Amino acid sequence: MKRDGWLKEPSGVWILRFRYDWSSWDQNPKVIVYKGRLEHNAIPLLKSRKRMRRNLAIRLWGDLAKNQASVGIAAERKVDTFLYA
Repeated sequence: MKRDGWLKEPSGVWILRFRYDWSSWDQNPKVIVYKGRLEHNAIPLLKSRKRMRRNLAIRLWGDLAKNQASVGIAAERKVDTFLYA
């Protein structure tokens, strides 16, 4: 089962994707955070990819959500599941 969360930063330029790293989930749960942006008439640009501990990813998600980041439609239904699974 996929559990992804999407946030759009307040500036509207950068999009963050939070995704479980299933290979590390059993012993040391980690989340992969992708940062990128959509390009007009081109493929999306992936700027960075970071692996971080689950608790740090939860804190980052919460901080961005407090700063008026837009939660993706697909993620709105999964936010609680993503953060507290």
